[in-house]
Amino acid sequence: MTVVETQHGKVEGTSTDGVHSFKGIPFAALPTGERRWRAHEPPEPWQGVQDATDWGKAGVATGDDGMLSFVFNSRNAAFRDEDCLQLNIWIKGTDEAKRPVLVWIHGGGFGGGTGGTPTYAGHNLSARGDVVVVTINYRVGAFGFLNLTEVTNGRIPATGNEGILDQFQALKWIRDTIAAFGGDPGNVTIFGESAGGMSIGALMAMEDAKGLFHRAMAISGAASVAHKLPKAVEMAEGILGQLELSGKDVDKLMTLDPETILDAATGYQLPGIGMMLQPIIDGTVLKELPIEAIKEGLR
Repeated sequence: MTVVETQHGKVEGTSTDGVHSFKGIPFAALPTGERRWRAHEPPEPWQGVQDATDWGKAGVATGDDGMLSFVFNSRNAAFRDEDCLQLNIWIKGTDEAKRPVLVWIHGGGFGGGTGGTPTYAGHNLSARGDVVVVTINYRVGAFGFLNLTEVTNGRIPATGNEGILDQFQALKWIRDTIAAFGGDPGNVTIFGESAGGMSIGALMAMEDAKGLFHRAMAISGAASVAHKLPKAVEMAEGILGQLELSGKDVDKLMTLDPETILDAATGYQLPGIGMMLQPIIDGTVLKELPIEAIKEGLR
């Protein structure tokens, strides 16, 4: 067993063939209760040593992963929960070598997937490259990409980019904490596939994300994916309609069972849109289509 002390508390992982792994470390406060659909907050500190030997929970998805369940962790299909903001770390040594950091952002069409799966385990990459490998979770589906600000007149201040903001919070946690795991916060590369690659485009377009990473690899994903605000509002109204609610029913919406919201999101399809769940050009988190910001040299 290997123990590392972070700014929020100690974590204990496992060691196999010279590589140390730490799984299910919280990088943000629980996005549940009053925090549902709200932007990230730092994790609460803990006392003692937290076990970090098993995968954390996956986010509440919009449906099963079908043929890709082997990638998106079918083992955790029964462990999906709103409490999903955790990350996993693999390191070759516990010294202060300041190794390069690779941060994997999983795919899943913004509606499913998890970074907590054996398919994405960073053991081999860490061992061969002598790098720190991190895989992260973020809110998916209606909990991470549903703009509710307009339909509720701001009573639920959800931009529809909460999933991207979760990734942003994970990168802040890595900047502030990865040195304790032998990583260099000044040498961070983000990489991901499909929705993970699209997320990288969004992160490159975020002004506040500047300096949190230094290289990026988008695999099978593009920076040209994001809904304009009117489409996001239309989607929110459609999902609320599936629930037989309106934007005035905030109290009911905040206390609905996650599975009920999941069913409503799964049962609605935005007309003329192939991939319904996408980041949102809300004017704050994303001010324009990511590829336009990148072309303008924002980063």
